[in-house]
Amino acid sequence: MNTGINKNGVRWIKDGNKYECFYQLTSDVELHKTFENTNQKAINDLTFIQLLNEQVNVQKNNTK
Repeated sequence: MNTGINKNGVRWIKDGNKYECFYQLTSDVELHKTFENTNQKAINDLTFIQLLNEQVNVQKNNTK
């Protein structure tokens, strides 16, 4: 199992062909997503915005 933090502050844990990715938005809110069959370059470039866009149960307010 490998772990790390990419240049954008996304923490990742690699176990086999799965990456568990985390980003702490606030002390109470953490984004989490599991990626399968993804290469390391994609994880290295992952941003919290991309991670947020992957969340299915989050409502975004883009009306501003």
